[in-house]
Amino acid sequence: MNYLKKIGSVSEIVHGINDVEDTDTLRALLTYFVRQERFCDGLWAKAVEDKIFLQILLKLRELTDSE
Repeated sequence: MNYLKKIGSVSEIVHGINDVEDTDTLRALLTYFVRQERFCDGLWAKAVEDKIFLQILLKLRELTDSE
């Protein structure tokens, strides 16, 4: 969970997704986007456009397949 404390912007999330090696952090990232949409209209659209959701889900699949 220390990873979430280092996040400063959405672009930092995108660059850091591949470095994450635990499913809890990836789930926290998904939760971050789900909850932030409430405060920042259009964040989901931006996450879809930038393929952030896809990257998180693919990384989750990679980690869970290797377990």
